[in-house]
Amino acid sequence: MKKYHQGQIIAKFTSKKGKEIELRIPKKSDAKEYLDFINSIIAEDDYILFEKQITDLKAEKKWVDENVKNMMEKKGLILTAFYKNEIIGNADINIARDREKHIGSFGITIKYGFREEGIGTKMMGILFNETKKLGVKIVVLETFANNKRAIKCYEKIGFIKHGQLPGAIFWRNKYIDAILMYKNL
Repeated sequence: MKKYHQGQIIAKFTSKKGKEIELRIPKKSDAKEYLDFINSIIAEDDYILFEKQITDLKAEKKWVDENVKNMMEKKGLILTAFYKNEIIGNADINIARDREKHIGSFGITIKYGFREEGIGTKMMGILFNETKKLGVKIVVLETFANNKRAIKCYEKIGFIKHGQLPGAIFWRNKYIDAILMYKNL
């Protein structure tokens, strides 16, 4: 696998709706943009585990630093999607340790107004290809059982349901099951 560096552009492509998207590795100076991005997702109250707005820029900078460090140590990979210098998507894989180092835990978030454009699918393809080079053989994820759009997308690219945890997520004043899925790389 090639060595990544902060701010490195990994790919550029055009979304299904004609938007020019840039995928790149995070850099420390992106912390404020990440904070704005995650808070916009939290404000939607869409399928996300966070409940409260994040206001600690120092903590966000630390999060970016840790992710960059993990990439340098080949413990994971994170790709960020930009449209006109605005973060509109984020996808990552964190690699397990020791006897499970062939397993990567996957997460993705795409901002409202940019979904259904093929951005997430493109990000996943690139992310999975690169983490495979790190020795990852299985990618796992957890999603809301009522997030039919995401489940359909995951199944379309080869994820298989392998479990369901009843009442795992408290969302909008009710308990939602978590669907557990995996994909062999």
